[in-house]
Amino acid sequence: MKHDGRVFSAEFSPDGQRVVTASEDKTAQVWDAASGKPIGQSLKHDGRVFSAQFSPDGQRVVTASEDKTAQVWDAASGKPIGQRMKHENGVNQRNSVSMVNRCDRLMELHGAAVGCRQRQTNRRAHEA
Repeated sequence: MKHDGRVFSAEFSPDGQRVVTASEDKTAQVWDAASGKPIGQSLKHDGRVFSAQFSPDGQRVVTASEDKTAQVWDAASGKPIGQRMKHENGVNQRNSVSMVNRCDRLMELHGAAVGCRQRQTNRRAHEA
């Protein structure tokens, strides 16, 4: 498992079969834990990637970057899922990224909850 820059985070998948890493080389990568070989394409951002984490079911990865975005990715292919979530400030190592069990599209990032709760709130506002 090798990046072209420092690795800021590494985490095992829920089943322990894979590892996801986040690096200053502007990528995150899912790896086979046994062989150390990459799985799928690199998860690319326009700035350093400080955090990467698997969803509770291991099917997705969420990344957070200093490019002021977070992105959900398919863990097997490395393809993005949905639009990038933009923030006013870059995300750094002190900020957290976490997937929530009850709504796996909900991420708590940089103190702001985005995802399904936000969509539900927006839907209610439009219905009124």
